Order: sequence, then C-alpha cells, then structure tokens
Amino acid sequence: MADVDMEELPQTPRSVAGDDPDLSLFSGEADLAAAILARLGASRREDDEHLCATAASLAQTVRDSGLPASTVAYYGAAAAALGPLARAGPAAADSHVAGALLAFLSAAIPALPTAVVRSRGREVADDVARVLEFPSTPDSGVRAGVRCLAHLISAGDKSSWQAVEPLYAVVLRLVTDDRPKVRNQSHSCLRDILLSFQRKAILVPASDGIARCFERLLLLAGGSNDANTGSAAEGPKGAKDVIHMLDALKCCLPLMASKPSNTILKYFTALLGLRQPIVTKSILENLHAVGDSPTVQLKPDMLLDLMCSLGMSVSTERKSGDELASIARLLNIGTRKVYSQNKHIFVVKLPLVFTSLGDILASEFEEARFCAVETFKGLIDNCIDENMVSQGIDQIKARHQGVRSNPTVIEKICAILEGLLDVRCSDVWDKSFLVISLAFDTLGKSSSDLLPEALKNLADMQNMSDDDFSFRKQLNACLGSAISAMGPKNVLDILHIQSISVENEWILPILERHIVGASLQFFLRDILGIVRAVEKSIPKLLKDDKLFSAKRAEGYVYSLWSLLPSCCNYPCDTSSSFRVLQNVLCDTLQNQPDLRGIICSSIQILIKQNKEALSITNKEDILVDAELSKSERRAKERYTKESAEENLKEIRAFSSKFLEILCSIFMSSSKDAIGFLQPAISEIASISDKDVVSKFFLDAIRKLLDATKAVNAQQVNDGSMQIDDNSNTNNMTRALLLEFAASLMPGLDAKSINVLFSYVKPAIKDSDSMNQKRAYKVLSMLLKDAEFIERKFRCPVGIDDFVIAMPISIKAVQA
Repeated sequence: MADVDMEELPQTPRSVAGDDPDLSLFSGEADLAAAILARLGASRREDDEHLCATAASLAQTVRDSGLPASTVAYYGAAAAALGPLARAGPAAADSHVAGALLAFLSAAIPALPTAVVRSRGREVADDVARVLEFPSTPDSGVRAGVRCLAHLISAGDKSSWQAVEPLYAVVLRLVTDDRPKVRNQSHSCLRDILLSFQRKAILVPASDGIARCFERLLLLAGGSNDANTGSAAEGPKGAKDVIHMLDALKCCLPLMASKPSNTILKYFTALLGLRQPIVTKSILENLHAVGDSPTVQLKPDMLLDLMCSLGMSVSTERKSGDELASIARLLNIGTRKVYSQNKHIFVVKLPLVFTSLGDILASEFEEARFCAVETFKGLIDNCIDENMVSQGIDQIKARHQGVRSNPTVIEKICAILEGLLDVRCSDVWDKSFLVISLAFDTLGKSSSDLLPEALKNLADMQNMSDDDFSFRKQLNACLGSAISAMGPKNVLDILHIQSISVENEWILPILERHIVGASLQFFLRDILGIVRAVEKSIPKLLKDDKLFSAKRAEGYVYSLWSLLPSCCNYPCDTSSSFRVLQNVLCDTLQNQPDLRGIICSSIQILIKQNKEALSITNKEDILVDAELSKSERRAKERYTKESAEENLKEIRAFSSKFLEILCSIFMSSSKDAIGFLQPAISEIASISDKDVVSKFFLDAIRKLLDATKAVNAQQVNDGSMQIDDNSNTNNMTRALLLEFAASLMPGLDAKSINVLFSYVKPAIKDSDSMNQKRAYKVLSMLLKDAEFIERKFRCPVGIDDFVIAMPISIKAVQA
C-alpha cells in the first residue's frame, strides 16, 4: 500500500450511521480497490476497516502480478485468497478477513463478463458457500456472501439442477435466519434467483424446494415428531420460522412454478384458521402479491376456498381497519381471477362474497368502506351477466304460477344489496346508494323484478327530514338510476303512484332528469292520465276556496308536461306511437300557449337524436363514451340507422301540419316565443320533403311582398315617412315573415336560398329599425350556413358588392 496515500483520496461519508455500504455502487468502477479505498478509507467502522485493508492487499497482489487493475484481475486475486480460508475450516479461518473478502467479491462479481462467471464461478461459489457455514463469519460478510451466490447462480449455467441445487440450498436455508438483515438479504436474493429461472426447466425443482421447506417448517411449528422435531422447545422456533418463510413468499410466490405455488396455497386456509394477526397479515400480503401477478396460475377452487375463508372471517372475528381493507381488495382481485378461470364454481359463492362486503361496508373504518364499495362495483360490473339475470327472472315468473323453488344466485345477491339500506348501514347510505345505483344500471329492466324492495326503501327515505338525513343528493341520484334502468312506468307501478300530491311530488324532478329510452305511450297514457286527474281536481279546489292547493295543482300540471322532453329522449316506440302523439301536440300548441316551449323542445330532441343516429358510422363510438350509463348506452344502441329512418319517416308525415300550426303561432308571437319556435321550425324543415318546405317558403315570400307593397303604398299616399298603426302592423308582419322564411332554410334548395338572400339586401337598408335588425339576424343565419357559403358566388347579387353596400361589415354581423 506504499503508493496509495489514503489521505489524498476523496472521502464519501456514510448516509446513515451504522448501515452497511451499498457495494453495488462500486461495480462499475474501473479500479474497484481504489474506489473502495476512496469512499470508505476514512470510516472507523470495523467492517469498513477490514474491507479497506483487504482492498489494499488485493490491489498490491494485482500490481505484483503485473496485471492491469481490472475487475477480472481483482476477482481472481480475491478468489485465490478466499479458497485457502474456505478449506481451512471455521477454526483456522480469520472471520474478519473472510467477511471482507466476501464483501469485496460481492462488488466485483456483478461487473464480471458472463463468460468469466460461467468458467470460474462454480469453484468460487463453493468456497463462498463453505465460508457462509462458518459460525464466526460476521453478519455483513454473510449478507455479502448471499449476494455473491445469488449472482453466481443467476449468471451461471442453469442447465443442470443437480449442479445448482447445493448453492441454492444455502440461500434457501438463510431465509429463516434469526438475524433480520441476513434474512432480508436472503429474501431479496431468492427473488432475484427465481427471476433468472423464469421460463426455464430449472424453475420447477427450485419452486419445489421452497414448497418442501415451507411444509417442513409447518411440521416444526406444529410440534410434529417427524424428522426429529418432537422437542417442545422447537415449537416457538418453528412458528417463528413459518413467519419468516411467509415473509419470503411475498416476493417469491408470484415467481414460482404453478404446482408448488398451489401446494403452498393449500396450507393458507388452515393457517387463517389459527386467527393469529401476524400470520393472517402475512397471508393477506402473499395473496395480494399473487393476485396482482398476471402470470401466476392457481387452482381456482383452492383460491376460491381461500377467498371464502377470508370473507367468513369478517363476521366472526374482530379485525382492524387495515385488515378489513386488505380483505376487501383481495375479494376484488381474487374472486375476479377465479371468475376468469372457472365461472361456474365462482357464481355459487358470489352471495357469500357480497355478504362479507356488506359487513365490511357496515364497519367503522373509512378505508375499508371505500375498498368494499370498489369491490362491490367491480363484482357487479364484471360478474353479473345476462344468463344469471335471466335465470332469476324465470324463477320469479315460475313462482308467480305456483311453482316452488329456492332463491337463485341473483335473487340472493339482490337481497343482500337491499340489506345495504338497513339502519345498520345508515352512516354509509351514501356509499350504499352508489352500489345499488350500479346494480340498477347493470340489471336494467330486470331490476323491476329483482330490486323492487330496494326501490320502495329508497322512496320511503324521501319522507325523512333533512335534519335526520344528509344524503338527499345521493338518494335522488340512486332513484334516478332506478328510473333510467327499469323505466318510469315500472317505477310508478312499484311505488303505486297514480296521482301527484305533496307526499310524492319529489319524484317529478327526478323523473325529468333521468327518463331515457322510455316509450311515448308512457307519456300518452300514464302521464297525461295523471294530468287529466289533476286538472279535474282544480275546479273543485277553486270552488272550495282552496286557492293555494289549486295553484299547486296547476304547477303539477306544468311539471307533468315538463316530462315530455325526457320521454322524447331516445323513446323506444317513435315509429308506432308518434301518430297519436302528434294529435296531442298539435292540439296543445294551439290551445295552451304556456306549454309551447315544452312541445317545441320535445320535437327538437326527437328529430336531432334520430338525425344523429343516421350519422353514426360505428357503434363502438357509443360504447367508448365513458359519461354514458349502461341504461343510456342501451337506449342509444337501439337507434340503428334503420330504426332512425323509420322514426323520421313517421315524423315527416306530419311535418306539413306542424309547420302550418307553428307558422300561425309564429306570426302572432312575441320576441321571447320566437326564441323557441324558430329552432323547432328549422328542425322540422330539415327532415321535411323539399316540396312541403318550398310551399311554406313561397307563401311567406308572397305575403312578405304584399306587406312591403302595402307599406310603400301607405308612404306614397301620406306623402311622408309618418308612421301610423297600419304601417306598424305591416312592418311587424314583414319582419316576422322574413324571419319565418329564414327558419325554413335547412329545408330549402339553392334557388330558394338565393331568393331569401335577395330579400335581405333591401331589408338591410329599410327605414324601419325593426326590419333592419331582423335582416341582420337573417344575414347572420345565412353566413353561418356552410352550405350557403359554398354557394355564395351563385347568388344573383355578388356577395362582395353586397358587403360594400351594407352599412356594417360582415364581421360586425357575425359578432
């Protein structure tokens, strides 16, 4: 060491006092010995001092041999020094030197070329294994030696198990060592070894070795007299070793071969029966590791038995919040893994799993509750299928005919879900509502047969005061899911709602927000039936001077009519029921002005949704819309191109009648009413026959021309611009006619649009401000019409000349 001045080398202090240096950091160094001396030379720890002394000695040996200071040279020097120590035996060997050599080798071996490891690694590995057996080898040396063995095994020849097994056994023996750091290092190294065995034949005997070791430790822990383990003193030691082995399995079990993994798994059920918290915790962690692994193949029946044991333990044992949360997550992962492998054996046990999750949800631990909800949602979404539901519905129908039978799986599940609304879950009703909402959504129409009691319980909660109930918003959302899923008619039938009163008026806003895929017949029969009953009560209330009640009844009528747009949200019977509905709509448009906005909105929804269905080229677009519930998806999926064409054909048959009525209303309406009339007229025009739209357009243009002539004649007769009542009326008529004609634009051909355009120019310059404003509005509509812009150069008046003549710019119009 004469030429190595340690005081001149840069020193790197330890990050944590008392920790071993991370020798893997030295593996990439060109001169390993110099790097160790530089970084650990100032340390006063005994292990570091021995390591530095060994590094200096090996550096001198390499220099004396005339070799460059390479990792291979250092490895050869260290191996040559370790051999005599290993063969000398524990009595003659210097334990500190042996530990330092192992530490040096653990830094050198990872940087060696694979060819060197395979050609000279076995002899060194044998020496390392012998030194590890010495009782005097320090802990740091043992940890370093295990690292050496792990790398020599992983990088060495793995074609022969007989050659590898003696070295592997040394690492496996140390996984239950009493020294925590040695034990943890062995766990990590065993994992690295198994990783290197993946997809190789050697993995099977290596995994069998772990399984046999685990079984032997279980015998020791049980006080078995087999294999000289009958000593009572060995019982506690054996139990402790089982815990250590379970810790090792957390990282090893997912990497083991299938058969040995299942061998170990079969013991977990019995170990859970011991009800020892530390054992249960370790098993749960092992199961999480297995469940998270996409490659582990476990026997589904064995895994299911484990899941059921865990589930049943929830109601029979006192558990911590962490343990309950862990069980809930495992039930989610494990049961779905079983379901994917063997659906039939899993389905039978599903009610037990749901019961366990209900118990976890009713616990006092927030994290466990959250995990239970997520597991509920996962199982409902992934494991309840059409076959299970149809079996339940068939059994229910058979019972109605007098056939006796036991509850089906889906009926048991639904009974458990209804139990989530019991008082014992009152603190977590908001979470219960989430679970039941998903159940409604998944079961669809069938939920009216399978979850009627849940719906009744939800309705009963509406009568609770806000002081006693803080989950009103979540409750309304849950009821909304029921309406979307089973349909509004089934909801009203189950709740026996045949009229609207103070007790049940809460349902109206929920119906309005959540009806989807219902039938127009529902509105025509059920809703209008209730409307007639309420309207019939109003005269009697007025006669009895119950003015407040009469006013409330009138509000009910409007609220019931407000359900019409919702009933037009993807209705299932447009082609068959619109003929009847249009009579009601036309009559109401003419006779009930207050309801015109509702009716116009409903017509727009019907037409727009069917036009949208015609434009959908790929049904997958519906499925990927994450914001849609299953009920909404089902409703949209029914709208194929064929059905949409049939629906629009039926609506188109009455477009002339609608346009006639809407035109009449339009010409006598206020500015506010035009706001909802105009979009409805445009939608109807967009699907109507061109001849029908052209007829209304030409009629409007002729009337516009007549009104313009009348205004001009009035001005000539008066000889001035003085405005009288007749002139005001004519100007109002002109403005309305121009705007009505523009409303028909989606159904006009190019010639008609050119005619409309030619009428806008003089209106822009009109002396009447009302006509100017309407003209600008119409021009804005024309300019926003992409089809019109494409045809702009066909206009009888050049668009550029027209813009120059305008008092304001196009940008101002568009703004």
